[in-house]
Amino acid sequence: MVNKKYTLLAVLLLTLGVTSYAQTSTFAWDWKDESVVPEKSKGQYQEFMQNKNPFPAKPRSAWEISAGIGTSMIFGDVDSKLGFAGSLSLRKAITNTFSVRFGYYGSLSNGEGKIYDYTGLSPQFTYDTRGRYYTPSYKTKNHELSTEILASINTFSNYRGDPKANIYVLGGLSINAAQVDFKSTNGTSYQHLKKATGLPMKDLLGTLNDNVLLFFGYSYGFGGAYKINSKFNIGLEQRFTTPFKKFDFLDAYSKNGGPDIISLTTLKFNYNLIK
Repeated sequence: MVNKKYTLLAVLLLTLGVTSYAQTSTFAWDWKDESVVPEKSKGQYQEFMQNKNPFPAKPRSAWEISAGIGTSMIFGDVDSKLGFAGSLSLRKAITNTFSVRFGYYGSLSNGEGKIYDYTGLSPQFTYDTRGRYYTPSYKTKNHELSTEILASINTFSNYRGDPKANIYVLGGLSINAAQVDFKSTNGTSYQHLKKATGLPMKDLLGTLNDNVLLFFGYSYGFGGAYKINSKFNIGLEQRFTTPFKKFDFLDAYSKNGGPDIISLTTLKFNYNLIK
């Protein structure tokens, strides 16, 4: 399931990249339209229109609002199933290549526990009297606020025709609030991880009501967007969040102390707030 998901993602991004290099028209903005030129660039615009400058003025940058929907997974110690993810974000261009984005990301991830018949590891609270151990089934709700820098990798030239497609990479910092619930193999209902186990979880920023776990993380990923018209574009993004300090309880289980990683794959609908 995971391999098929990433194969499809790679094919779609490759398609966007091919389209961007094949595009030759100024689809997203008209170089003759003075209304999109910022005041500080009016002089360059007039010189270009009078054939005194070989380069057109770069259009003003705009805020872009975005909403996304997709799937989530947690790469950790317990087998993860496909969950649900949603996002809201606001992005502002800094240069032709770099932009800053402020976003909210919500996800509902879940996994199915298993029983193991050997004892080669050190689970935190899951031994039974026969020496076996199990990983619990879990449900994790995560809310994330982030600030990220996006770098477009196919728009390095300020003066090329504005392409229809944009391929980018991203990186940033986030603060997260996660509610982790688990169910033992012989249990009938889910319990809050922190409240039920009393585990120290020293790498946390803190907790809310002994149920919600607070932690810092860093985000990274890549994506692509295709312009439908001058204001609207649609994109596909793969984004990861890794907790600081190797926090390893997002799947309600800690095996070797490595951090659990939240994966979000979202279809994004983006609208440029430009006059």
